[in-house]
Amino acid sequence: MKYFSKKKLATAPTAFDGRSDYGPFIEVGIPAGGLFSGAEGVKTPEEVALFGGTAGVAYDKCYHQACDNISNISTKALDQLGDAAAHSVATLTLSKKGLYGDAKKAKAKRARS
Repeated sequence: MKYFSKKKLATAPTAFDGRSDYGPFIEVGIPAGGLFSGAEGVKTPEEVALFGGTAGVAYDKCYHQACDNISNISTKALDQLGDAAAHSVATLTLSKKGLYGDAKKAKAKRARS
C-alpha cells in the first residue's frame, strides 16, 4: 500500500483467500501475490467516493462473461497496476528477506564466504 500512497493512487485491502487462479499455488505452499482491480462484486457508495464510478454496478460487468476479452480492458488500470506489478517484482528481486524458509541458510552461507 506504500507504493500506491507514494503514487497518490486510491487503494483498499481485499481478501487473499485462494478464490482465484492463485489458489492452487498457495494450497501447496508456493508464495503468491496479486493486485485486484475488480470482479463480479458490486461497487459500494464508499468505493465510489474512493475510486469513482457508479454505486450498485458490478466492478466489471464482463467478468467471466462472453464480453470478457481484450476489448474490455481499462488501459488506465492496466497502466497503474502494471507499474505496481513491476515494482513488486523489483522489490522481491532485490530482497527476499522473510519470504522463504531458506532465508537463514542464505544468510549463513554469506557469513561463511
